[in-house]
This record gives sequence, structure tokens and C-alpha cells, in this order.
Amino acid sequence: MALRLYRYMDRIWTAWLADHDEAKLLPPIPPMVLYHGETQWSAERYFESLVDMGETPDALATAFTKLTVLFLKHARHEVDFLPCLVEWCDLIVELLEAPSGVNALGALMRDALEVNETLRVEAAVAVLGSAVGRRAKEAMVTAGESLIEEGRQDLLLKLLRFKFRALPSEAAARVRAARGEQLEIWAERVLVATSPKQVFDE
Repeated sequence: MALRLYRYMDRIWTAWLADHDEAKLLPPIPPMVLYHGETQWSAERYFESLVDMGETPDALATAFTKLTVLFLKHARHEVDFLPCLVEWCDLIVELLEAPSGVNALGALMRDALEVNETLRVEAAVAVLGSAVGRRAKEAMVTAGESLIEEGRQDLLLKLLRFKFRALPSEAAARVRAARGEQLEIWAERVLVATSPKQVFDE
């Protein structure tokens, strides 16, 4: 039932967006089920109970969940986001103690850098490094590098679509999967290529 509620919410929002195509925020939907059966309710009541966390350590699941909610709530709207990071340093430390914590924090910081116009990588590295330590700085470097690579991918895709108009979906997927030197090679080939195939041929 918990999963079915999410499906219903998706259908409601999809239908609503069809009539409000310029909307940037979705209307809230409080999901609930009123049960009047004679026997006790036996199905899972919460969506998270249906997700198999596998070998994910409790520290990663707990801290990451809490930080995700905080980032979603504050990253876009706080003009000065750095004090928030200092305030959450205990949770960040807890997250970093998990095996995949650096990558998890990097993903959160990458999203924050995308949506917060005043947040800068250098400032976040300095604050996190001072408040939390070296592993937090590693996460910021990971986030910064990820944004740089995505920017290169976006630029190459724009060049390809500008020159060739139609771009096969497989070509776009290859660009999104590429990094560093490979992107540079393809960008140089765009200048002389007469088709997308000539750009990507080895």
C-alpha cells in the first residue's frame, strides 16, 4: 500500500502539471490511508520499510537521510549556506565514518553547488575542512570535479546539436559517460566532422 500511495501521488502530480506546465513547485499531497477493517493492519505503513538497504551501514542510511532532508530544505534558499554546514558538522562526521560516506557527501554538495548561486567550492572546502577534517575536503573536491565534468559534457552536447541538429540518443549517452581527455578529443573532432559518427569513431 505504501508503494501504491506513491504511484497515486505521481499520477496526481503528472495530471496537475499537464494543466500547470509553467509551475516550478508541486502542490503538497498528504498521503494517508484510513483503515476500517476488523483485523489489525498487517502491511508496511512506511515507504522506507519497503526499500532494501542491503549492506548499507546504519550510519550511512541514518546520516544520509537526515542530511538529504536538510539539504533539500536549505540549500536552494539560504543565501549564506556555509553556517548550515557548520551546524550540521556532527551529522557530516557521522556520514563520513561510513564506507561510502565521502561519495555520499560529495553527491549532496554537488547538488547544493548547482542550486545555490552564492555557494563556492573554495569556501565550502575551507569551512568543511576546518569544521570536519580532511575527508570532508575530499568530498568537496569530488563534488567540484563532478560539476566540472558535467559542464564539459553539457558544452559538447550543445556543440554537437548546434552543428548536426539531430543527435542519436546513443551519442548523448556516450558523452554523459565520458570524462576528461575523451571529452576534449571529441570536442576537437566536432570542428571538422561532417557527421556525429565521425566524432565518435575510434
